[in-house]
Formats: sequence, structure tokens, C-alpha cells
Amino acid sequence: MSRGYDVEDYGLQNLPEFAHVDQRYQANTKLTSFLAKENSVFDWFIACDGPDMDGARGDCAVLRNRIYPDGRIEVTLLVFDGAGGGHATQVCPDGSKAYAGSLGGNLCFYDPRAMRETKRKCILEYGVPRIADEGQTHVLWLNNETFLCCIGDYLYEGDYSTLKLKRLGRHMLPQPHAMKLSAEGRYIVIGSMDREARFCSSHVQIDPDGHAKQIGIMDTRDLFKDARVVRTPATLWHGNTDKKNQTAYFVSQRTDPNPHDGRYDRYVPANEMNFLVEIDLEAAEVQRLQIYPARLPNHLSSDVELSKDGKHVLSNCCMSGTICIADRTDPLFKPYRYIYERTNLIHAIPHWRAVKTNLRDAFRRVDIFSHTNLLFDALAMTGGSLLGGSYALKLSPSGNLIMSGVRDANQIRFYSYPEGKELQRFQTLDGRDYYKEQEGVTKSGVLGMHHSDLSTASTQIYWTSM
Repeated sequence: MSRGYDVEDYGLQNLPEFAHVDQRYQANTKLTSFLAKENSVFDWFIACDGPDMDGARGDCAVLRNRIYPDGRIEVTLLVFDGAGGGHATQVCPDGSKAYAGSLGGNLCFYDPRAMRETKRKCILEYGVPRIADEGQTHVLWLNNETFLCCIGDYLYEGDYSTLKLKRLGRHMLPQPHAMKLSAEGRYIVIGSMDREARFCSSHVQIDPDGHAKQIGIMDTRDLFKDARVVRTPATLWHGNTDKKNQTAYFVSQRTDPNPHDGRYDRYVPANEMNFLVEIDLEAAEVQRLQIYPARLPNHLSSDVELSKDGKHVLSNCCMSGTICIADRTDPLFKPYRYIYERTNLIHAIPHWRAVKTNLRDAFRRVDIFSHTNLLFDALAMTGGSLLGGSYALKLSPSGNLIMSGVRDANQIRFYSYPEGKELQRFQTLDGRDYYKEQEGVTKSGVLGMHHSDLSTASTQIYWTSM
């Protein structure tokens, strides 16, 4: 049985308590005036998966942006050697521990204050991934020691101190993805990815073509009970929950299987209409839909945020390079607007290495010459941009700042809420200085920003120890 290990087992116990700083920025006057409204220092953690367009085959790292009310920003990158497919990160409530979600069969934990790895656990004794992008990309912290993750057909409860896992109920989904806890910790809502029907267990309901079109809801009062399934008009990977009532908001992720082999772990984006879905978690039913025609820039998704004032749902539309801001207070559930983060052809010139990598990976994924329709679909969805767009969406603790990571431009950007006016952008670290075997003039320096998390608690020990 794999017991997992503490990094201290490998003679690293004498590392300094607090993280080094890889890069420092100073905000301009506009951004500093907004940061001054924050009550404390906060950390913005971004999971990174390397320069490849297909993050499922990439590196695993976490970028921490420590942001001060006086406008200082300190950046630190932690790379998890021996792990891959970095995707998401979640910090426990008191800020003392964090999880780096990845693919392949490892649970990786780190100290978000010192930015060093602390524990790692191989989970193959509990279940072996059946396809390449099946993994523990997201966990859910119930408290400072207990976390939940999905392995195979089941939800598992893990103990951080021992790294032992206890099997709970079935999640009932084709391939579970993002997990969120509802108000008062009552329900766990889980998104699902598409998956070939032949890889699904017999108890899972899935379209014959592999489209999931469902979410799962589990009651924390009895986690040994199987999840309730809510059928939806499209597949929903990512969402968030209202912390004042039992409501969740999920956004669609439209994909089709690879035309060569029918695999969803090498999916192609589908140029279809998209949805924002409002779900009543107690009744386990869809309450409202916001529908976006295919011509609108809502393609693919990443983080979903609910504004502090209760008015808006904000979501990354990563392939379209936009942030969609939808009004959830409108009775007809219809107003929405966009922040455009696309990089046009002229501004893409300094990022030519990332363009080269994207073109290379696109031709690796699909035979463009025999499927030219997919190329034109992709260009329609990106608005003609050759660079990947909006990820890592977060609102600042006060809610007056929108923060986003622009993946292939390797930038973090700050906008005012609710206006959506850009305040400042920063060019972040060059991945060639941190990822192994990434040296060279033509190698891309993209970190590969993906999902993010926010914590003020992770800075508290730092301040009391100074």
C-alpha cells in the first residue's frame, strides 16, 4: 500500500519558513487606488500546466501573486517535478495547506506560505485512470485537515496528516471535474466532462455520443449516499455556488471527440451555442438558462465567480478570450456584457513563440488538411486570434477588482468591478527559467495559467512572524 510521503523524509526540513520572491511589481496609480480599498494583503494562486496547448500533457506548477494594499505585488513560482497536467489549486480555510490538482495519479500538497511541496500521495491503489485526462484536478477542503476528491466512480474523503482515503458514495458522473460547496456547507455540486460511453460504468447515464450533459449533487449529511443527477442541455465543467442560498451557477463547455479516434481526452472545441445554468440544489433542478448563440464569444470555460454585491456571474471564456459578465438579478435572466482579452495579430508578434507552439500542437491534435472545417470553427471561436485567452478569474476580497490571467500572452490583468475597465497588466515570469528542458530561443516561455484560488489567511502567519 502506498503510504505517501512527507517532503521532510527527503532531507528538506531545513528550508526557510517563508517563500523567496521571483519577481516584484509596483502597481500604477489607478490600480493602487483600488488596492488601497482592500483590508489586508491577499494571495492569488494560479495553477500552471506549462507551454503546451494541451495542458493535460504539460507540467505542474503554482504561481503565487502576493498583493499588498500599497500596490506592491510579489510573485513566486513553485514547480512540482515528477508531477504533470497541473490544472487547479485549492487552499484550505486557515491558509496553512494547499492542493495542486494534476493528472496521472498523484495528490500533491504544498505550504502556500513558504511555497514548498509538503506531501505527495500516489492514488493508484484506489483506482487507475482509464483515459489520459482523468485525474484529481480539483479537491474540496471541508476543513483544515479533511479534503474530498473523486477517484474512479466514487467520492473519497482524505486526511491530510495520514494521507489515508476513505471511500464514500458514487458521484454518478461520466468524468467528474470541478467541485464546489454550497451555502452552510450543505451540498457538494460536481461538474462533469464528456467521455466515451465505452469507458463509463453501467450506472452512469450518458448520451451515446459521449456528451455528459449533467451535474451531480451530494448531501454532506450523508456522503455515503449516491449523488443526485441533474440533466442539463450541455456539458458543464465549471461553476460556483451562492454562499447565501442553495443555488449554483455553471457554464457550458462544448466539445466534440477527436475526428481521428473518437477520443474525448483529445477533444476538439465545438462551435455551438453556450449556456449559463442556474441550479436549485435542494430541488436538484435547473431554474433558469441564459443562452448564448454560437456567434457570441463564450467558447470554453475556466473559473466562475459570483460578485460580492450579488448582481453578477463572471466567467472566463478562455477560447474566445473574454470575460462574460451576466446579470443574475434580471427577472428575464438576459443582460450580459464582455471584457475582451484577445491578443490581435499585431500584439501577438512579441509572443511569436507561443503562436508557434499553438500551431504545432493544433496540427498534432487534428489533421487540419482533411478537417479544414475545424480550423475555420476554431478561428471563429477565437475571433481570429492565434493565442489562448482568459483564465484564472478571481475577484479581490473586497470585490472591487476583477483579476485574470491571459495564458499565452503570459500576463496577469486587473480590471475595475463592475465597470470592467482595465487598470493595469503585468508580464509575468518566463517559464523557460523554471521548467526543465525549456531553454532555447524558440522555446515558449508560457507558464500555462489555468484555474486559480484566493486566500487572505495564507498571509496571516507571514505578518505575525515578521
